[in-house]
Amino acid sequence: MLAKLGFVEVVREEPRRGATEHFYRGTGRTIFYADEWVLVPEPIRTAVVGLELAATGKLLSASLGTEVFEKRADRHHSLQEYTVDEQGWADAMKALEVCMCRIIEVKQESAERRLVASDSGIPLAVSLIGFERAPGSAMS
Repeated sequence: MLAKLGFVEVVREEPRRGATEHFYRGTGRTIFYADEWVLVPEPIRTAVVGLELAATGKLLSASLGTEVFEKRADRHHSLQEYTVDEQGWADAMKALEVCMCRIIEVKQESAERRLVASDSGIPLAVSLIGFERAPGSAMS
């Protein structure tokens, strides 16, 4: 499924006990669109989210541990909890997707400017997540 969606590609195949074992590598795509994500089997979605959250935790811990997180006054962190209807859920998820797409565009635009200016750049990490809270888990 991931290969069909263009997220991985076969790099080699080896015969194993009468079958063919496939070895894959990521293609570098960084975002699943909602219509693609629903096609990915649930165990794979769970694994992908787990890897992303673990990576987010490592990056955040390193930034906080070296006081880099507070270095810039214009950095962003927010946590909001709301109750919405189905349309509100759909609108919020679309807003997150639009935001991430724009951030990817910013990355590309910045890369072009950095090439011209020979700028080493600022190491930026962005994690966007919108999810349904477990019942009774509200912070407030």
